[in-house]
Amino acid sequence: MIELNHEKRLSMKIMNSEPILPLRSDVIVIGSGYAGLSAAIEFRMNCGHVIVLEKMKAIGGNSII
Repeated sequence: MIELNHEKRLSMKIMNSEPILPLRSDVIVIGSGYAGLSAAIEFRMNCGHVIVLEKMKAIGGNSII
């Protein structure tokens, strides 16, 4: 999950595989590649809360290749 705190600093939280419900979010971004993270950061800075879902253990998607 990517969050911007009140000082608008980027921080990342690694969530374990156990479901944590209920989660509330304005937007859910599927994938943590360049486009997904860019969209998540932009939305969070301007609008609301974002959850980023990634199927792999590491973030980056095809951007890390």
